[in-house]
Amino acid sequence: MLELHDPLWSELDTAFGKGDEVPELIESLLHDYDEDTFQELIELLLHQYTIYAATVAAVPYLVQMAETSPLPVRTELYITCGMMVLGYAAQATTIAKTIASEQWEPLQRAYTDALKRMNTLHDSVLQYARAHIHDPSEQEYILAAWLAYGHHDALAELFLHHTGEQEYEGTCPACEQYFYVVVSDDGAITLSPDDPVFIQNAKHTEVMPAPVPSAGAWGALRFAAEQIEAKSLLGRLSYMTGTGTCPHCQETISVADALC
Repeated sequence: MLELHDPLWSELDTAFGKGDEVPELIESLLHDYDEDTFQELIELLLHQYTIYAATVAAVPYLVQMAETSPLPVRTELYITCGMMVLGYAAQATTIAKTIASEQWEPLQRAYTDALKRMNTLHDSVLQYARAHIHDPSEQEYILAAWLAYGHHDALAELFLHHTGEQEYEGTCPACEQYFYVVVSDDGAITLSPDDPVFIQNAKHTEVMPAPVPSAGAWGALRFAAEQIEAKSLLGRLSYMTGTGTCPHCQETISVADALC
């Protein structure tokens, strides 16, 4: 991985310029983890879910911190790196154009090797979450990261951007019109053409639940949700993979396909 004293840091982009500050902040965290310093670093590396060349160079150090940190800190790093992984999937090609290929390729290799090490931490994070994290929003951040590490990008994006919410946006696969996917307190889902937050008694159609697939992105999500006992999410999963009637064209559609 890129040595902290390497002058290349000053050529790598961050959210607010070049990466001169990044190695100093990393070195401070490696010596003594501090939440304020961590947040200062993340503001440079992950801004509104956008990552940068300096982010790719920093990930091996973040994984190193996760490997050696207490479980609460490890879990925070796990979530943060998961967001970075999701950003990398969408932005790596663009980032690669910002530096010379002979500089980019070693950064990319170190990043990939670091993620292999992060994959060994899944079980400890899920076990910690099962015992100590019961807030649905916090649980869904962990699940979004889990999905990102498994390359289930579309579903990871869905949960990352709608964490803890009772409402999603869907697109009908048949007529391509948008609608709202509204979750009730018991997990049941309805589809509405209008935002029920602003329109009371908006017309809607019911969703019929279906078994959650055992494989693929939804199967991976169900597995991890069961591991951490994410009861709120588990209560709605069979509806999210169920079928409903599009409130616009009245075609029967797969809710999962409409969501992502």
